[in-house]
Amino acid sequence: MSNVLGWMQELKTRILWIQSSTLLLRHGFYKDTKPFAICQNDRIVGFVSMYVGEENYQIINFMIDRAYQKKGLGTEAAQRCIAFLQQEYGATRISAPVNTENKAAHRFWKRLGFAFSDSIEDGYVF
Repeated sequence: MSNVLGWMQELKTRILWIQSSTLLLRHGFYKDTKPFAICQNDRIVGFVSMYVGEENYQIINFMIDRAYQKKGLGTEAAQRCIAFLQQEYGATRISAPVNTENKAAHRFWKRLGFAFSDSIEDGYVF
């Protein structure tokens, strides 16, 4: 963990705080994809990528460690992802592809105001 903390410290300018105990850490990855580590204090508790290409904004690969679920971190991180896409890219429509069998994820995104379409691609509903 100390290597991760040192790496995080070096990338201070790329850190986006979402509250005093939670942050998102951005670092370059694939073109048009913005990956973030979701952290509480100095511990990485999750991960999310956001696709920003072709004005097709998506929150993808969203995950919170099971030990940190049901504590509000996922909800806050998702809300910050939405705000990030709106503020940085002017997104007016955002999708969150979810595996068709992941009913907990369906409920999670629905609580945040997402509605699922009839579009299914590779086992994911948008």
